[in-house]
Amino acid sequence: MLAFGFLVVCYAFYSYAWNTVDLLRPYIRAAAGLSLQQAGLLYTSQSLGALIGALCIGQLADRFGKRKLLFVVTLGYGVALLAGVWATTFGALALQRAVLGVFLGGVFSVCVGLYVGWFNAAVRGRMASLVAVMYTLGFIAQGWLGARLLEHDWKLMLWIGAVPPIVLSLFVFWLVPDDRKTIAYGGAPAGAPLFKLPIVELFQPQYRRTTLMLTLLSGLSFFGYQAFGGWVSTYLKEVRGLGGEGIGALVAWQGIGGLLGGFAWGWVADRFGRRWGAVGFIVAAGMIVAYLRAPNDLDLLKGLGFVYGFMISAGVAWGVYFAELYPAHLRATAASIFHWGRIISFFAPAVTAAVAETAGLTTGMMLAALLYTVAAAVWLLLPETLNRKASA
Repeated sequence: MLAFGFLVVCYAFYSYAWNTVDLLRPYIRAAAGLSLQQAGLLYTSQSLGALIGALCIGQLADRFGKRKLLFVVTLGYGVALLAGVWATTFGALALQRAVLGVFLGGVFSVCVGLYVGWFNAAVRGRMASLVAVMYTLGFIAQGWLGARLLEHDWKLMLWIGAVPPIVLSLFVFWLVPDDRKTIAYGGAPAGAPLFKLPIVELFQPQYRRTTLMLTLLSGLSFFGYQAFGGWVSTYLKEVRGLGGEGIGALVAWQGIGGLLGGFAWGWVADRFGRRWGAVGFIVAAGMIVAYLRAPNDLDLLKGLGFVYGFMISAGVAWGVYFAELYPAHLRATAASIFHWGRIISFFAPAVTAAVAETAGLTTGMMLAALLYTVAAAVWLLLPETLNRKASA
């Protein structure tokens, strides 16, 4: 539990670091003189880095030890985020975001690979919800700080997110047990890898369909999130005409919804099954349409953002779910599939920006509703992993 507590604290700062690409987008764009397309491509750079990190770090963690890689990624993303303070051109910003993405892409797979082995399957959904809640707390804290700092000195946001993970990395070997010397929950050691590269096993005939469908599910979700959530601060500033205080407040309310949704959907995953979260995606799609069509009423937008945040948390147990679909020796690599979908989401900023420049940003963001609906359909086609009787 001490090690798990350490993981979730690290995860809060992981959330903070990841979401700076969205919240700070209009400010980075203004400071560096970027076009709408260039600002959107910063997300693509970060996502490309995350994909590389997920592919490489997940496999390295399964082969050489997850604790070692936890130290590397925690220190790495802290330093890479801090580098954003001095990046002032599009090229420098794109490189900084790509390097940041490499380290961030490894956090999810390493953390999931560790804590899935520490708990019974019947409670893993709720443990995943605690991790997601910390992710949301990082998002809420960013919104709260944004309301106070964005119009003052937005670069302080980078310092606040970068220094703590650098310090936390120093405690990894003290607080987290060595996974190379422990046996995962269940009492049996993991089987030996069949291939030097664990990713090869994920594409063997018995797993190929599942691997491809999980990649599609993740990709649609990331595309949908970027088409809506990635442009919310820009939309509120440039279309709704709100200032930093209003933007920060609306982002915080969305985060509060995600916080409560994280608890609720983790319980649903443990009580009814991992696939029930598809319902949340369908409702979230409706909330996106309502948010973009609503009058310019701050309280109404807070409410709609809250419900959207609550419903979008339906994927809270994905890390656990993805890992459960494969053998124990593939857990970190399987969890990394979560980031593989970024291959699809690479096109999100360019597509959304292209639609925005011809039909308006509101129309471009509407794409998210369709994408979440399709993602829900894909989710329902995947197998269920929860067997409460067997877990008990």
